[in-house]
Amino acid sequence: RKVEAEHESFSKKMTDEMVARDRQLGKALADLETLRAQLDADTAASETTIAGLRQKVAAAEAREKGLERDVDMLRRRLAEEGNNASESLENERKALAKKLADAEAEWKRASEAAEREASRALEQALARAKTDSEAALLAEKERGQAALEAARQEAAAAAAAAK
Repeated sequence: RKVEAEHESFSKKMTDEMVARDRQLGKALADLETLRAQLDADTAASETTIAGLRQKVAAAEAREKGLERDVDMLRRRLAEEGNNASESLENERKALAKKLADAEAEWKRASEAAEREASRALEQALARAKTDSEAALLAEKERGQAALEAARQEAAAAAAAAK
C-alpha cells in the first residue's frame, strides 16, 4: 500500500507536472500564435507601407519625368524663341537696310532732280541774262548808231553851215 500510495502520489505529481507543462505549452503556443498574428499584421502593415512608398516613389519618378519633359519643352521653346528673336532681328535689320537703301535712292533721285532744277534755273537765268545782255547791247548799239547818225547829221549840218 505504501508503494501504491507512493506510486499514486508520484503519478499524481507527474500528472500535475504534465498538466502544468501542457498549460505552459498551451500558453506558449497561444503566445506564439499571438506573435505570429502580430508578425503577420506587422508584415501586412509593412507591405502596405512599402506599397505606399513604392507608389510615392513611382509618383515622384513620374513627376520628375514630367518636370524633365517640361524643362526640355521650355528649353526647346526658349531656343525657338531665341531663333525667332534672331530671325525677327534679322528681318528687322533687313527691313531697316531696305528702308535705308530706299531712303538713299530717294535722296539720290531728289538730289538729281534738285540738281537738274538748279541747272535748268541756271540755264534759264543765263539765257535771260544773255537775252537781256543782247537786248541791252542791241539797244546800246541802236543808241550808239542813233547818236552816230545824229552826230553825222550835226556834222553834215555844221559842214553845210560852214560852207
